[in-house]
Order: sequence, then C-alpha cells, then structure tokens
Amino acid sequence: MANTLKIKRNTWNNSTTPTGLAYGELAWDNAGETLYIGKQTDGGGTIASTKISTTATTSVKGLASFSSGNFAVSNGAVTIKDDGVDSAQIADNAIVAALVANNSVALGTKTTGDYVSTITGGTGIDSNGATSGEGVAHSLSLDLNELGTETTIAQADFIAMVDATDSGSQKITFSNLEDQIFGNISGDIAIAAGGTASIAAGSIVTADIGNDQVTGDKLANDITIANDLVVSGDLTVQGDTTTINTATLAVEDKDIVIASGAGSSSAANNAGIIVGSDVASIKYVHSGTKWALNKNTDITGTLAVSSTSTFTGAITASGGFANTTFDGGTF
Repeated sequence: MANTLKIKRNTWNNSTTPTGLAYGELAWDNAGETLYIGKQTDGGGTIASTKISTTATTSVKGLASFSSGNFAVSNGAVTIKDDGVDSAQIADNAIVAALVANNSVALGTKTTGDYVSTITGGTGIDSNGATSGEGVAHSLSLDLNELGTETTIAQADFIAMVDATDSGSQKITFSNLEDQIFGNISGDIAIAAGGTASIAAGSIVTADIGNDQVTGDKLANDITIANDLVVSGDLTVQGDTTTINTATLAVEDKDIVIASGAGSSSAANNAGIIVGSDVASIKYVHSGTKWALNKNTDITGTLAVSSTSTFTGAITASGGFANTTFDGGTF
C-alpha cells in the first residue's frame, strides 16, 4: 500500500505563520495559501519561518508571471515581444544614437517637433538645392522678377526694407516712406504729407525770376520800396492822389500837363497849382479864360501881355511900364 507524506500544517480555515520550524522543515498555511520553510539566518543556528510565495514580488521570491503585452513565452523561453515596450517604459535619454539603426526613423511619421520634409521656393523665392533629402544644403534667394506687376500703391501698403540701425528686415508703409523722403527735401520746394509740392516761403530770389515776368497784378497793394526805384519806361499812376515826399522834384520834360483829360476850357476850369494847404495858388479860370493868382506877384523881369489883362491886386514894377494902358474904370 502507498505511503503518504504530510508536512506540518495548520487548521484548514486558519491562516497563521508557523513557529518552531527546524532548518529545512516545510509547513503549509492552508487558508493563506502560503508554503513556509525553516531558514537558518546565522551561524548560531537561529531558524526563521520564511515564506515560499507562489507569487513573486520585488521582495519575495516566488512564481513570476509575464505581462502578455510585453513578453512572449514559448517552451519556457521568455522573450520581449515585438512592439512589447511602450514609450512610458523607456527612461528619458535612454535611447542614444548607437541604439538607433541607420535609416530606421521615418521623419514626419515617427517624429514630432520642428521638422521640414520638403523645401521649395514659392513665388519670388528660388532654392538652389534639392527640394528634399538628408543633409541637403538649401540656399534661398529673392527673385523679384517672378512677382506680379502692381501699377498702383495705397498709402497703407507695406514695402519691404532692411533697417540698417537694427540690422534686420522690416516693413514700412508707403505713407511713412513718403513722409521720410519729402522730409529730406530741401531748397526752394516744400512737399507736405500726401505729396503736395509748393514753393517754400522766402525762397525765390531775383535770379529765379525771368525778365518782364512780374506784372502789376503780382505786386501787393500799398507796396513800399525801401531804396531807389528806377523806371526805365513810362510810369502810369491810376488813382485819386499821387503823393511825392521829396525835398526837390526834378522834371526833365519841358512841359507839365495838368488836367490832361480836359478836352475844353470849361473842363479845365480851376485846374492849376496849389502851394501848401491852399496857401497860394495859380489856377485856370474858364470865365474870361484866364489865369488867377490869389497872391501878389513880384515880377523882376519884363511882363509881356499880348492881350487885355485885368489885375485885381497891386502890381509893382521895379523896371517901370512900357506900352501900357492904365484904365481907371467907370463910375
């Protein structure tokens, strides 16, 4: 008849840790499903009850199971399965260049971040390198001939520029560019914002004006000339009063015409010369067609009268009278 060997054990429904085990002696905890063995822990023969766990942990030896997501087990051989390791299981900086097989990483498919798969020049941009490929050097250049032609520009349109102060590419509006250009213009021309050009105040000098170009309409009213004025042609003054503030008036002509517009004796009536504020006068009188002097007259030479003349005042002749009739009048 077969023999049965039973190891030390506790009651079937009670989970306890065995005590008093001999070195190498086994004990079974039925309720706890744990197998114990007596383990000598020192040279003095100290024995401790040590679990022989069916499930291994980081601190307890036992049977280990393998995650089907990471491992493949066949005939007792354990291997890491294809795609069995995910990103979270790989430590940071664990993958170095030597671990990556040549040409094994497809950029754009297996990578993220800054990456350009193809470089091509758009309108106005030329590339002298291949459009794609590892280690290809690209040189981009600007070709304005490829751009379309614009025939108008608005004040708010931008123009590309290189800022020499900041050593970088910038943009500027057409309006601001105009203001900068117009602001640098100097001389006789002033250009306001928007492009309106005008002659700057006080910029026209004598040399700028052509001969015979200044007409009367261009002269200001009540103009005052500080220095001498020479008129080489005729001077016509149109107005009611001509005032000459000079110490001496020199007239080259032999005749001085007064009331030049009078076409008859009556029209010339009372025309003449007045001294001061009517202190003395010589005026033509139409009645009797004569000259009237309102002051006594001294004649140092000879007074020749070709016709009958009437003198209402006193006549003093220091040289005497000749061929003269003195009429005492009637009563």
